[in-house]
Amino acid sequence: MLKVGITGSIGSGKSEVCRILRSLGYPALDADEIARQLTEEDPAIRESLRERFGPEYFDPAGQLRRRELGQLVFRDQRALRDLNAIVHPALIQAIRARLEKLEREGQTVAFVEAAVLFEAGMEELFDVVAVVVSDLATAVQRTAQKLQIPEEEAWRRYRAQIPVEEKIRRAQYVIRNDGTLGELEGEVREFLGWLSRKGTSRGAAPAAGAG
Repeated sequence: MLKVGITGSIGSGKSEVCRILRSLGYPALDADEIARQLTEEDPAIRESLRERFGPEYFDPAGQLRRRELGQLVFRDQRALRDLNAIVHPALIQAIRARLEKLEREGQTVAFVEAAVLFEAGMEELFDVVAVVVSDLATAVQRTAQKLQIPEEEAWRRYRAQIPVEEKIRRAQYVIRNDGTLGELEGEVREFLGWLSRKGTSRGAAPAAGAG
């Protein structure tokens, strides 16, 4: 099975790319959603978070106060490193397990959206990594609007990640997202064509999507 990572800077359009992929019939996992499940359901992770950051980062129902924790770690590099050290190993294991399940089910290609793909050291999970790129100022503004945070905080979140230029250097494919949704879908279809040719050269072409 061809395993494809989709990454990019904040607000670049990674989620929209994966939405298009799903609409075309392809499996596309969301690393952020998997991480959220781990912090909600894994007792060891929850206890490590409580020990490191304190009970004040959990509400009375025991749910992690994500907004407050996010405000902390994007201001404190040590706190961010500690958070990543708690969550990322389990996240990589969970993604690997889900990819293995998809392969057992007969899928010939699977995608994973992961903003911190390189930061978490998970590139070894994938045969191909594609980076979604858009105008940086627009991407940061998009993130601020989506998360309802000040743009200054969105810029801090961008600076906490590997610069987009480095992600482009380390990826095998670039998906441009500077136009309309229709144009982005065209970019995704071009990417699928490229993957199909690459898959054929590996001896296993990606299955055609529903579209």
